[in-house]
Amino acid sequence: MSTSAAQSYDSIEHWIDGKSTPPEGGKYFPSLNPLDDAVLTDAAAGSVEDINKAVENAHAAFATFRNTLSLFAGSGSTTQHQQGRY
Repeated sequence: MSTSAAQSYDSIEHWIDGKSTPPEGGKYFPSLNPLDDAVLTDAAAGSVEDINKAVENAHAAFATFRNTLSLFAGSGSTTQHQQGRY
């Protein structure tokens, strides 16, 4: 599939808290085709605020997700880690 500079694409946003999120500072940078340096799209430029928001949401998600891990512990099945895969 070939692309040309005339084609337009949606901007790439951050993925925070399970949804597409624009950068706090509103800044984007061009994502370039390595073959010809044509701009493919604009990508969200992360800031300290974006990182903090992502980390806070990840911690909140883990707080509930870690409880789901115990559901598998008593089922007689082993995790991939216990099987030596990781």
